Amino acid sequence: MIKKFSQVPKIWINYADFLLTSGNRTAARDLLKRALQALTRDQHRDLIIRFASLEFRTGDPERGRTLFENLIGAYQKRMDIWNVFIDMEMKHGEADAVRSLFKRALADKKCSAKQAAALFKKWKEFEEKNGDEKNVQDVLARAKVFVAAAKKSAEGGDE
Repeated sequence: MIKKFSQVPKIWINYADFLLTSGNRTAARDLLKRALQALTRDQHRDLIIRFASLEFRTGDPERGRTLFENLIGAYQKRMDIWNVFIDMEMKHGEADAVRSLFKRALADKKCSAKQAAALFKKWKEFEEKNGDEKNVQDVLARAKVFVAAAKKSAEGGDE
């Protein structure tokens, strides 16, 4: 299948899923290298996201984190990557790691107000399920600070 359909990312992803579920992690990692060579550059980001998600689910979550961290290093402002990484960490990681990711995603004004609102909402829901009232209040306070900073920068930008 790979020889015949090497330009189809779904083939590579399905094969990696098979390898990881059957416990052949080394072959799956080698497959990622082969896939990156066979596919065009514009398909690499989505392919790596899918491979990282597979690693989280069926392989080694630490390897998935590494792949996501590399992607975030290359595409810091891509909130879709942050969202997938946070979702995977919420399902398979620890609460402290999830909180750290939310803080990093919302730092340095990487996202727009709309993206920040969605992240704060997701974070608040996460804290309501997994945290305590103190954590929920912390998220709400951070959201208020973010909004105040956004308003201040918008007012300063008009002058």
